[in-house]
Amino acid sequence: MTSTIVVGGRWKSALLCALLTAIAQTATAQEVAGSFEQLQVLVKPGDTVTVRDASGVETKGTIAALSSSTLALLAADTRLELSENDVSAIKQRRSDSLANGALIGLAIGAGASAALMIAVGAEEGEEMEVGFALMAIGIYGAIGTGIGVGIDALIKKEHVIFRRQPTTELQVGITPWLTKQHKGVLVTLRF
Repeated sequence: MTSTIVVGGRWKSALLCALLTAIAQTATAQEVAGSFEQLQVLVKPGDTVTVRDASGVETKGTIAALSSSTLALLAADTRLELSENDVSAIKQRRSDSLANGALIGLAIGAGASAALMIAVGAEEGEEMEVGFALMAIGIYGAIGTGIGVGIDALIKKEHVIFRRQPTTELQVGITPWLTKQHKGVLVTLRF
């Protein structure tokens, strides 16, 4: 006994709705630390990062040391000691998540196969075998998943791994500024 699906009326609308839902792009959450203590879980000494300081200047270097309150960065043969308040963001070059590539590939493979089944069913008297349709959707969904994972494995980009949490209080910093030509203090205000 052969099972069939009539592709028309409600079935056609339901399959088109499923196709559009399957093709919708998915988003994955990236883990972003809000403190150096949390950052210690994501990176270790020897990792290469890009640090944006409170004034917006970015410096690429290697982590020499990381504690819950300070970050030592080696950049161009210079060791920078930065406190958590000195850093607004840290980025690291990482591979793209394989999960979103798998989901997008699955959606495209299964969605394209479902669209093809709708088109073929419409031409052949609006009937198709359920087993054949499910098998084709499964096979092309699996192929799409493999292609999506393969593409994502090749993608590397900068991901923000640390972002300083905004403060609602005013922070005042006073630093002596002594050079041969100038003597004074540097006053820093952070909101």
